[in-house]
Amino acid sequence: MNKLRRAEPSMFDVDMKDCSGRRSFWLSPSVPFHFQFFGGRPPRINRESVEELMLVASGPHGLDVIVRHNWPSVDPDIDVEGYLFAIAIGLDISGARPDALPEAFLREVLVAHPRGTLAEEFGACVVDQAERKPDTSARRLVDGGLVRKLAENPLERV
Repeated sequence: MNKLRRAEPSMFDVDMKDCSGRRSFWLSPSVPFHFQFFGGRPPRINRESVEELMLVASGPHGLDVIVRHNWPSVDPDIDVEGYLFAIAIGLDISGARPDALPEAFLREVLVAHPRGTLAEEFGACVVDQAERKPDTSARRLVDGGLVRKLAENPLERV
């Protein structure tokens, strides 16, 4: 927000979910933009995260999405949404911590949002990226057995 208040345009990059590359957004006071908040309480702002964003946004590469669910751990006292997302992604992709959420809840989610071919599609996408970029985390994931973990995910049997 400070960059917008100071009328300093900046670039914002996001990796595409389908592994097709990155999308860049030009943020400027002259470009309309929209914030949407959910729930009845005002959002809690984490000062450390804001300072980190300001530092990165002022750097030579601009602003990237901070993906907390990829951190080794997310403290729920600092970022409850990031914590829940980390649990959900870990379970959804690698089958980690299947007991972290009640089975009845998992069944309800899977009825509303079936996994379908997630394991095969996601695995193929990561394998493709690992082959194209052997020095990336995609290669480490493939070497660490991601494709097997996807196939053995407990959610495949709920």
